[in-house]
Amino acid sequence: MNAVCFVVEVLSRITVLARDRLIDTTLRRMSAEEAEAWKDTLHRQIYIHNEMLQEILELVAPVPMALLLYLMQYSPTGEPVKLEPMLLNTVLQVLQEFCADAVAIYYGSSHQKKFYRVASKSLFDGKRYKLLLVILSSTVYGVNGFYFYTYLRVGKTWGGDYVTLI
Repeated sequence: MNAVCFVVEVLSRITVLARDRLIDTTLRRMSAEEAEAWKDTLHRQIYIHNEMLQEILELVAPVPMALLLYLMQYSPTGEPVKLEPMLLNTVLQVLQEFCADAVAIYYGSSHQKKFYRVASKSLFDGKRYKLLLVILSSTVYGVNGFYFYTYLRVGKTWGGDYVTLI
């Protein structure tokens, strides 16, 4: 299943230009000139910045989620959660994301004329980098907190047992 997710993620990332062109010309009924108008430097840089932020979020998000699931000892079977499988699954997820990012960056640099180094210099200067760290950490923990608050309910019964409801 991880291999399928890897292929789907890589394909979705390297086909974004063709998908946008298809959506613009078929669904939005733009002319060819209008569909190609966004290919100026500013729009391309925004696309690459969004792609880089997505990559960072995908690399960071599994770690706090795994930590929270382990600390809560959430298990659908009610058995204690073991640390080793949780660590292994988290490392595999991050490794898969890293490999997919590497393939997509290589393909984007060599075949789509994307300029990742220039975009990273403009995205990660000192002030923006600090702001980005605050935004990323807030987003990751906020989304995880919202998920756990909304979908997972943990309560202590009168007998002292903990109950988890979805």
